[in-house]
Amino acid sequence: MVDFTQDFASIARDIELLLVSLEHLLVSLKQILVSLAHLLVNLEQILVNLADLLVNGCLS
Repeated sequence: MVDFTQDFASIARDIELLLVSLEHLLVSLKQILVSLAHLLVNLEQILVNLADLLVNGCLS
């Protein structure tokens, strides 16, 4: 009879490593999304500041 115990253990380890890698990938993607959100907030503030400059420049 063939013993598949080691094969199953190896497959289980590979799956565990895959899941850990996927978890790291998701964490990295979350960090990228947070950075992009901060970038958008900063760009919004720049646009608001530019609009204020244009309004103040035109009115003075």
